[in-house]
Amino acid sequence: MGCTLFARVAVAALVVMAGCSAEGLAFRVDERVDVVAPEDDALVEVPVTVRWTAEGIRTATATQPGASFLVLVDRAPPSPGRTVQSMVDDEPDCRGTQLAACLTPEALARRGIYTTTATELQLTTVPVRLGMPADKRDEHEVTVALLDEAGKRDGESAFRVTFRVRT
Repeated sequence: MGCTLFARVAVAALVVMAGCSAEGLAFRVDERVDVVAPEDDALVEVPVTVRWTAEGIRTATATQPGASFLVLVDRAPPSPGRTVQSMVDDEPDCRGTQLAACLTPEALARRGIYTTTATELQLTTVPVRLGMPADKRDEHEVTVALLDEAGKRDGESAFRVTFRVRT
């Protein structure tokens, strides 16, 4: 009887799995943004200018809404649909009335967070990576992600470059 029950469960599982497929899923490589400088794994000096191309992306202007870029230094981007604010919400010094102070461009830059409508950003400082082994402290990763008109992360795509800072 135990084997018969097992056989029935196995057959039922096969029938259910036969209906599963990857058909209709939209897996694709997003090539709209390409980080072109610095080159991946380059040895650079600060200040370092990060440049990227952006094909088919209409960025915001003073008179028209549009996309913008979220540039992160040694940080992971927020989940799709989340805002820059979500990146500081859990920090103790950003709660309540202090939140607005944490969202200024200067405060975000201290955290390695930048937003821009341009396709380049000059980093005048790069954070010290404390807690990393000595041979890894000079390695950094810059991630460029898209923000929609509402300032929310647009999709899952992220475009990265790694570099080392000459000390």
